[in-house]
Amino acid sequence: MKRPDEAPPRGVWILYRILMATAVALALFLSGGTVYVLVSRSQNPNQTPSPNPPPDQLWEQSPAPSTASGFSEGLQGPSERIFAGIGRLRLTTAPPEPAMVLVSVAFPYNPEDKAFSGELVSRIGDIRGITADYFASLRENELRSREEGEIKSELLSRYNAILRLGQIRALFFDDYMIIE
Repeated sequence: MKRPDEAPPRGVWILYRILMATAVALALFLSGGTVYVLVSRSQNPNQTPSPNPPPDQLWEQSPAPSTASGFSEGLQGPSERIFAGIGRLRLTTAPPEPAMVLVSVAFPYNPEDKAFSGELVSRIGDIRGITADYFASLRENELRSREEGEIKSELLSRYNAILRLGQIRALFFDDYMIIE
């Protein structure tokens, strides 16, 4: 039996030091990461869109915005809405000299089709990923040489490839800019 005034065995002491060092390293890593995120967000608060905006911000009521923005074409009636839940994305083109692309994608849909509406909301992350992958696959000069209609057509076919409960008929870009 051990006496209370005896020191712990050497193996226990080494294990204790390893666990303490690991705990301190983890605490420093977490606090450093938190400071980094807070500082980077304060410098550029609009860098990353929120993963899932509130449902009332996902679509706009018809009638659509002015014809100058291109939103009115493709609407079939007063029951259609514009799905704008993808938000404004800041993306980069392919290396060696990537450019930034700002794009807001929207499209008409029928809100009475509850199953398709639900699928659209659940696929927001996938649609954002498809959009990011598309622009990341092109160099700036390739992107500038493509017509906006060609870009929309390619994105439309990629979006529709993942949708099972309905299809998107047309895409609109509320914002589309390539920044060097």
